[in-house]
Amino acid sequence: MGAFEELPEECFVAILSRMTPDDVGRLSVVSKAFRSVADSDTVWNHFLDPKFIDFIIPHSHPSIANAPTKKALYLALSDRPIMIDNIDTRIQLHRKSGKKSFMFAIALPIASDSRIASPSVRRDGWLEIET
Repeated sequence: MGAFEELPEECFVAILSRMTPDDVGRLSVVSKAFRSVADSDTVWNHFLDPKFIDFIIPHSHPSIANAPTKKALYLALSDRPIMIDNIDTRIQLHRKSGKKSFMFAIALPIASDSRIASPSVRRDGWLEIET
């Protein structure tokens, strides 16, 4: 493991930013060097789309908006859905993959040739769409 520890931090960032958030969490226990980089905002910026963050923060609870780190922000956004537009829409990040999940409380016609990858009606009556 000694050779890994001698690599510049930029190499660790490049490696971890190309993985899934779940993999980054697993690798953070490998060594102190991996943990330090795995917890850095530089890595977690790769998992948080700036446009998505700019959109979601005004709708979120102050504890989410004031998250101390990007990792904490990511975990908070994947912890539970954020309600948008007077509870008609919910948005959540999938913790393991970082995919965005949109849930709608209204009936929407979905064409069979739709570009939406996997719409599904949940048991609680919400329509969930992952992008």
